Amino acid sequence: MVMLAAFCWGTGGVFTKMIVPFGFSSTDMVFIKSVVALFFLVLVNIRKGTKLFRINEFADLKYLTIVSLMGYVFYGAMFVLTVNEMGVGIGGAMLYTKCAFVIILERWIFQKKITSKKFFTVLLTITGCMGIAGLFSGAFEQITAKGLLFGFLSGVGFAIYDVMSKKVLDKNTSETVTFYTFFIASIVVGFIVHPLEILQVIMQNDLFLIVILYGIVVSGLPYILYVWALSKIDAGIAAIVSTFELFTAVFAGIILYHEPLNMITICSMIAILLAVFISNYTFQKRRW
Repeated sequence: MVMLAAFCWGTGGVFTKMIVPFGFSSTDMVFIKSVVALFFLVLVNIRKGTKLFRINEFADLKYLTIVSLMGYVFYGAMFVLTVNEMGVGIGGAMLYTKCAFVIILERWIFQKKITSKKFFTVLLTITGCMGIAGLFSGAFEQITAKGLLFGFLSGVGFAIYDVMSKKVLDKNTSETVTFYTFFIASIVVGFIVHPLEILQVIMQNDLFLIVILYGIVVSGLPYILYVWALSKIDAGIAAIVSTFELFTAVFAGIILYHEPLNMITICSMIAILLAVFISNYTFQKRRW
C-alpha cells in the first residue's frame, strides 16, 4: 500500500506541469487537491455514513489538526518553496530527510529505540535520494541556505504527518484520520485562496477532468492507502518505503520528458531498494 501511495505521489510533477501554466499558485494547488480528495474520500466511504466523522475522543481533534496543518498543509507549502528555490530533484531529496526526523519523533513520542539498523537504513535512503537529485553529479551550485531551510522544514512536516497519524490511529480509523486531514486543510486554505476565482479558471479552460484526476491520484488515493498502511506497520518503515515516489518521478521524466538516466542515478536507486529490503526484512522477521 505504501508503494502504491508513493507511485501516486510520484506522478505529481506530471500533473503540476499540466495545471500550473493556467495561473494557479502553490496554495491554489493545495486547495484544489484537498477539496477533490475530500469529496473522493466521502464518496468511497459513503456507506459508513456518520461513522466516517466520528472521533474516539474530542481531545484527538487537536492531534488531527496538527496532522492536517503541520503534516499536510505546512509540509506541502515548504516543499513547493524548496522546489522553487532549488529545483524538483533537490526538493525531492530534501523532502525525504523525513526518514531521519521520523525515527527522532518516534523516539520522543513512542520511546522507540534508534537502533544501528534504523540509522543505517535512513543513511542509505537519504544517500540514495541525494544521488537521484543529482547532488553527486555537480548540482551543488543550485543549493542555497534558504532552500536548505525550506527543505528540512518540508521533511519535518512530512515526518510529523507520519508520526502523528500513527498516534491517532490507535483510537481512530484510517478513514477518519484521512477525512479530517482533508477537511481541516480545505477549510483553512480556503480562507487563504480565492475559491470562486479558481473555479472560474477551471471552467473557462475545461480543466475539470484533469483537476479531478490530480486530486484523486496525487492526494485522495495515496493518502487513503498510506494512512491505512500506517495502522499496520511502523512509521519508520513506511517513511523509507515511500521513497519509491522518487522512482516514479525519475521514470516519468525518462518516459515523458526524455530526461537522461546515468549510472549515479541507477546506483542511487539500488541504495534505496537495499534500504527498503533491510527495513522490511527486519519487520517480517519480527512478525514471525
